[in-house]
Amino acid sequence: MTVTLRFHGHACVSLTLPSGRRVVVDPYASGALSGAVALPPLPDTFDLALATHDHVDHAAFDAVPSATPVAAGYRDEELVTRALTAAHDPLGGRLRGGTVNVLTLDVGPVRVVHMGDLGERPRPALLGPFADQRIDALIVPVGGYFTLGPDGAAAWVDALQPRIAIPVHSADDGVTLAQMGPRADFVRRFGVVEHAADLTLDGTGDGPTRVVVLARG
Repeated sequence: MTVTLRFHGHACVSLTLPSGRRVVVDPYASGALSGAVALPPLPDTFDLALATHDHVDHAAFDAVPSATPVAAGYRDEELVTRALTAAHDPLGGRLRGGTVNVLTLDVGPVRVVHMGDLGERPRPALLGPFADQRIDALIVPVGGYFTLGPDGAAAWVDALQPRIAIPVHSADDGVTLAQMGPRADFVRRFGVVEHAADLTLDGTGDGPTRVVVLARG
């Protein structure tokens, strides 16, 4: 059983399930935020759509009209999702518009965690639900200002020890918001960094966390 993960820009990723169904997380609207979302339109080829929170650069379900929007807590014969509520910023959401859902997507033995626009560092109440859980891919924002910065993102990777960490929501990802920093400040903390297009996950493998920078596809 394998799951293929693809990065589309900003915080948007998709998973191709073993059945061939495609799930998109955090779809954006091309040209949103007064043109700051300088990304091409998403392909309308998805079956399901989820969002970590309701900001237009993460929950543009109208950009993928063929996909059925589903909420965290959705489950079917091959996909189980759940959410952990966390703050969009270090001040409990007062700066950046409230909360986000840290989404866990389980496909058989494969577990993907998308941290959305998480803005707070690890603390016991947030770490508890992940105790003794294996995470195959952790999708973590690294650009700062609106979300975690490099240090906060690295703290989550250190705490959760995923098999693969994928940095998103940075100045490299096609959204021209001047306040966001590049991913380089995050990836340099982890030595060897891999680059890939699509990423295939099968729920196996051990060893230290690998940081994988995905090309936009």
